[in-house]
Amino acid sequence: MSPLLLYFVGQLASLAFVANLVAIPLVSLVIVPLLLLSLITASVNLDLTALILRVAEAVLHYLWLYLEAVASLEWVYYAGDLPLGLLLLGFVGALVVLQPAGFLPRWPGLLMMLPMIINTMPRALAPGEAEITVLDVGQGLSVLVRSNDGSLLYDAGPRFSDRFDAGQQIVTPYLRRSGIGALEVMIISHNDQDHAGGAAAVMANFPVARSYYGEPPRQGAARSAAGARSADCGEARQWHQGGVRFSLLGVGGSTPLSANNQSCLLLVEAAGFSVLLPGDIESETEFALLDLMADQVLPRVDVLIAPHHGSLTSSHPAFLNRLKPSAVVVSAGYQNRFDHPHAQVLARYRARSMQVFNTANDGAIIIRLGKTLQIQRARNAVPRIWYN
Repeated sequence: MSPLLLYFVGQLASLAFVANLVAIPLVSLVIVPLLLLSLITASVNLDLTALILRVAEAVLHYLWLYLEAVASLEWVYYAGDLPLGLLLLGFVGALVVLQPAGFLPRWPGLLMMLPMIINTMPRALAPGEAEITVLDVGQGLSVLVRSNDGSLLYDAGPRFSDRFDAGQQIVTPYLRRSGIGALEVMIISHNDQDHAGGAAAVMANFPVARSYYGEPPRQGAARSAAGARSADCGEARQWHQGGVRFSLLGVGGSTPLSANNQSCLLLVEAAGFSVLLPGDIESETEFALLDLMADQVLPRVDVLIAPHHGSLTSSHPAFLNRLKPSAVVVSAGYQNRFDHPHAQVLARYRARSMQVFNTANDGAIIIRLGKTLQIQRARNAVPRIWYN
């Protein structure tokens, strides 16, 4: 089934065998027989029936705890992005392994499945390379930056209610599927719920070595959770991780800034390429960045994460003319009530021959900084068999 799951569903639970090894015998030999027995005893002795159901419930409870423990392992899920030839080879190999005993030896089937298994394992990045994923969290922002020496998370998506927490329902599963067990750095650009809402869930699921926050006066609860490891991002600072340079660009001045304009500004530079993550900054901070660039602090940017989701208050023409990105990534919700990205802003991008990506239409956007600059839409990464 593994080759078929990778082709049709696009992901594979690598520990499904371990989970089924316990679940199938318990359900088949214990839980189902107990439930059938309770149907018989229900017409004879209700006390005995209640006892049987309590035993079945207890077994099911501990089985569920076991399955949750298996599912929580960060290396359980592998993305399916394999060539069709490898999938077909793996499928034939699986048929050879499952054929009746004595017909053919099974070891050739295992060898045929080996290339598929190896290619589903997470690939390590080379020193100096980076992979930046703009997650599809709806109307909000969450960006994962990976190097060969750790991971950084910039914002954690929205949390609008107990029923929708992007940090728990989107960011955490993606980090686990990517084989990430801890975060070296977490940056919360500012306190708006569409950026900071999912932070508590992420921090509850992953150790965070250090964190940076915008809007210091309004980040009390989140900073208390991070303790002494947290700091404000208004002050300029740099660090290297796995050959990738990270720069927090401090543009604060004596004039108080609005909440959006206090967003952490992160520049990621790897393999000769650069990506700017500006949070929700507006034109005021964009001009402050232009002043920095006049002193050669900020180089030309190859990819720009659209400021404020492509709002009309941001992406000033002078700002775009100076940065000259070849691509812009917009993180926005499908048919959101804010009309992000604004039509005039999209026109500015296209008038400057900037390739535009939008999570609302394209799903997650994966940017790879290596020998070449590669940008991939998650929507196109896996064949769509059942829909267009």
